[in-house]
Amino acid sequence: MFKKFNWGHGIALFIFIFILSVFYRIWLSNQYDINLVTDDYYPKGIIYQKEIDKQNRAKNFAEFVKVVQNTDTISLFIPIEYTNKLDSGKVYFYRPSGAASDKLYELQPDTLGMQTFDAKELKSGRYTVKLDWSNAGVSYYVEKDLFITK
Repeated sequence: MFKKFNWGHGIALFIFIFILSVFYRIWLSNQYDINLVTDDYYPKGIIYQKEIDKQNRAKNFAEFVKVVQNTDTISLFIPIEYTNKLDSGKVYFYRPSGAASDKLYELQPDTLGMQTFDAKELKSGRYTVKLDWSNAGVSYYVEKDLFITK
C-alpha cells in the first residue's frame, strides 16, 4: 500500500522545503518598512562636498554649540559671534529609527544665541540635531547627538 521512502523522495522533499523557505524569506522581507536616510540621497550625495566645507568652517567652535534637554524644552546654544548677522538657518531633528519623527525648524536664536524647542513635539529616543546656517554670507554646519527622555 505505501511505497518505501528512498533517496529520490528525500531529494524531492529537500527541494520542496528549500523552495518553501525561499518564498517565506521573500514574504518576510517585504513585511519590513525600510527607510532610507533621505528620499533624494543621490543628489544630496553629489553636493556633499559643500557640507564638508561647512563642517570644516565650524570646526573651531563646534564644541561650544550645545543642545540640552530640560524638563519640557530643548535648548540650543550657539556662540553669539556666529549668529549676530544671521542670514538664514535651519535646525533639523533627525531620528534615525523613523523619518516620521523628524522635525525641521527655522533657526531663530535670541540675542544671547539661544533658541528653545518644545520637547513634547518629539518622541523619546535618539536624535541627531543638524544645524545649518549662514552668518554674514559664510555657511556653517554642525551635528550634535541628543537622547530625549520623557
